[in-house]
Amino acid sequence: MRDKRLLPSSNVAKQTLDASVSTLTASATTKVYDTLPGFAFQVVKVEVFATGTILNTTVDVQIGGVSVLTGAITPVSATRTNGTLVTALAGRRGSVTQALTVNTICGATPTAANLAVTITIRPYPLNGEG
Repeated sequence: MRDKRLLPSSNVAKQTLDASVSTLTASATTKVYDTLPGFAFQVVKVEVFATGTILNTTVDVQIGGVSVLTGAITPVSATRTNGTLVTALAGRRGSVTQALTVNTICGATPTAANLAVTITIRPYPLNGEG
């Protein structure tokens, strides 16, 4: 997907990807979601939500094995928690061949009830970009 007539701030081109996490692995970093969007893209927003108790669990979103966040997100029970994206745009952009993944990082006794990760992406480049 590539349309240089759309403005980067346009909501029309944004897509939301949802990853539900049902199993947490103790003392491990586990890939729980993996997708190839099919076009060059930029991550616009990452948020996590869990309905119940969170303990020893964080979430990281990566493009090609490199985090798009300044640090892993620690979910807060019954609260949408936004991740802080890296400042450099290059760190939030992926090519048509790069995978977008979600990893959970768990301590010895992880818990997280109904953990959901929502990632908002858009095509790159759009009007006025590269």
